[in-house]
Amino acid sequence: MNLRLFFLLLALGASQLLTVAVLAQPIKKKLNRLDSLLSAKYPAAGPGGVVLVAENFKPLFHKAYGLANVELNVPNRLNTVFPIGSMSKQFAAVAVLRLAETGKLSLTDSVSRYVPEMAEQLAGITVEQLLNHTSGLMSYTEVRGFEEKFRSPLHWDDLLDLVRDSALLFRPGTDWSYTNTGYLLAARIVEKVSGQPYQQFVRLNLLEPAQMRETTFGSGERIIPQRAYNYLRTDSLNCIPGPYFDWSWTLGAGDILSTTGDLMRWYQALVSGKILSPASLQKAWMPARLADGRSVNYGLGWMTDTLGSTVVIGHGGALPGYLSDALFVPQRNLLIVLLSNSSAPPPSEIVERALMRLLNIPRPLPGKLSAERLGEYAGVYERHRKGARLIRNYGAIPEYYYVSVSGDTLMVQPSGGSRNPVFASGRDTFYTRELSQRIIFLRNETEKIFAVQVEGFPLHYGLPDIGLRTDLPLPEQRQTQAITAEQLRPYTGTYELQKGFNLMVFSRGDTLFIQATGQGPLQLHNESKHRFFLKEVDAQAEFVPDADGIFRTMLFTQGQQFRCRRISDEVAVMQRKEQPVTYEQIKDYLGSYELQKGFFLHVLWEDGKLWLQPTGQPRYELFSETDTRFFLKVVDASMEFHRNAGGTVTGMTYTQGRSMEAPKVK
Repeated sequence: MNLRLFFLLLALGASQLLTVAVLAQPIKKKLNRLDSLLSAKYPAAGPGGVVLVAENFKPLFHKAYGLANVELNVPNRLNTVFPIGSMSKQFAAVAVLRLAETGKLSLTDSVSRYVPEMAEQLAGITVEQLLNHTSGLMSYTEVRGFEEKFRSPLHWDDLLDLVRDSALLFRPGTDWSYTNTGYLLAARIVEKVSGQPYQQFVRLNLLEPAQMRETTFGSGERIIPQRAYNYLRTDSLNCIPGPYFDWSWTLGAGDILSTTGDLMRWYQALVSGKILSPASLQKAWMPARLADGRSVNYGLGWMTDTLGSTVVIGHGGALPGYLSDALFVPQRNLLIVLLSNSSAPPPSEIVERALMRLLNIPRPLPGKLSAERLGEYAGVYERHRKGARLIRNYGAIPEYYYVSVSGDTLMVQPSGGSRNPVFASGRDTFYTRELSQRIIFLRNETEKIFAVQVEGFPLHYGLPDIGLRTDLPLPEQRQTQAITAEQLRPYTGTYELQKGFNLMVFSRGDTLFIQATGQGPLQLHNESKHRFFLKEVDAQAEFVPDADGIFRTMLFTQGQQFRCRRISDEVAVMQRKEQPVTYEQIKDYLGSYELQKGFFLHVLWEDGKLWLQPTGQPRYELFSETDTRFFLKVVDASMEFHRNAGGTVTGMTYTQGRSMEAPKVK
C-alpha cells in the first residue's frame, strides 16, 4: 500500500479538532452499536475486556465487559489492569528517542556499539532499524526451542543464545519483518546509555510525566492489584485458564501492564509535548522507507496507515490469553482502546470497524463478475509473507495462495488456511467476506496477471504480501475413506504441539475430531491408512505407530510440519451442550438474513433438522444450545436470534471470530 504524504497535526488547538459536543449526537447510535457488539463478544459469565473511546482526551464511551477472574466471578472494571503485549514497544521506542533528544545516542548508531557480545551478527544494523523492524533479525519468539523455554526465567544471555546463530533474514534496510529481538536489544541499549535498569528509566521518564499511576511491569514475583487473569476461548461461550509464562523474555517487547484510562493519559502526554518534542513524535509516527524507496506502514513502535484520507496511528498486542489494540487519529485526537483477557475475539477487528463507523468510512460494495472473468484469477501464487513476518521465519517449506472458482464465486485459500469466498469491488480488487483482508491482482505491461497482493483491511502495517503466480496446478480435492469406530480408538488422546498448546483427538461414533487448545473442534477425515485431513483448513494429521503398534506420535501439517508427542490417553475438551428442537420451536426463525449487501444466511428446516446455508455455499446443520442460541459443529460459529417488543423475529447476531448483525429480510 502506498501511503499518501501527510503532516501530523500535533497542536491541541488545530482547527480540525472536533469537540465532544459536536460529535456526541451523531455517534451515539454508533457507540450503542459498539456496546451491543462487545456484549455479544464478551458474555457476562466469561473473560472480557474494557473499551475506551475518547476525543480530545475526554471519554465518549468507557465500559467493562465480562470477568477479570472467571473462577472467583470477579468482573472487569474500568481500572482493571491488563498486559498490553506488543503495545509495550512504543514505550521502548520513545525511551530511545528521549535519549536521542539529549544527544546520548543517535538513531544512526550501529547496534554493535552497544551490544559488543554480538558485534559480528549486528554489523550494519542501526538503532533505528531495530525500532522499525527493518533489521533482518530473526525474532527470538520464532526460533525453534523457544516454546520449551517461555515458562522459565530467561536471562539476557539466554535470549541472545536463541538468535546468536540465526542468519539475517535479509540485508538491513532492504525488507521488513516484525521481530521482538529488535526491542529486546533496544531495551538493552537504553540500559547501557542511561546507566539505569530499563524499566526504571521508563517509569521515571515516561510513566511518571504522563501520570500513568495504574501502569506497571509484568512480574511473577509480586502482587499486581486489579490485574485480570488470562483465559483461552474454547468456543464463543466456554474458556480454560491461559498458560503460565515467565515475564523475563518480554523485556522491551511486551513487558507493560496498563489500563484504558492510563493509555489515554499516555497519548495526551505525547501530543502535549511532555514526553517528546513534536519533531521526535512525528519521526516515531512517520512510515519508514526501505533502501529501494518503498514505504513501510510502520514507524518507530507504531503502525501508521491512512483510513480514507485520515492518518491513523496504532498498535496491537498479544500474550497467552491476553489481547489488546489501540488506534489514534492525530487530526482529531480520537482514541479507541480495547484491552482483553481472552484469546478471542481479535480486538483489532472490533476497534478498526468502530473507527470506520466513527469516521464515516463506507464499506466496500460487492460487485458481480462472471465465472469466465473470475477464471482469469485462478491459479497458485507463492507467498512471501505470513502475517507480519516473512515465510522464512517459519522454515524453508514454500507456502502458497490457492485461488479457484466455485460457481460464480472466487475462492482463496492460503497454505494451512481455510478456503474462503471473496467478493469483487472494482477491477482486480477483492475483499474477504468479513472484510479482514483486501486482495489485489497485479497485471504486467501486457495486462496479464502475474501476482496477487494481500493486505490487512481496513488497516495494514508493514509491507503487504506479494504472491507470485506459478505454473503449479491447483491441488485436487481429497477423497474420504470410510473408517469404523473401532479403528479410530487407538488414535484418541492428547498430543503436545508445543509447551502449553495441545491437540486433542477424540471420536464420536465413526467420526474423529481434533481440537486445539483454546479453539473449537474440527472433524478429521480419513484419507488413507493412519492419514487424515481437515476440510475447513489446509491441514493434515498422520498418526505414527511405534514398534509395539501404539500411536505415540502425530505429524500435524499446517503450512509447516509439527511432530506432536502423545502426552495423555485422555482428552480435556469442552463441548457445547445441544438440546433437542422441534419445528414449532424454531419456525419463526426460518428465512433469510442479510449478513452484508448481497450475502445472505438462509435458515431452513429439512428432514427434521435445522440448517444454515450461506450464499454460494453448502448447507450446514444447526444445533440448539438455548431457545434463541444455535451453533455449528463444522466451525466455531454461533447465532443468536432477536425479537422485537411484539415478539417478531427481526434478525440475528452471527458470531464466527467476530460478531455481525444480520437483519431478517424474508
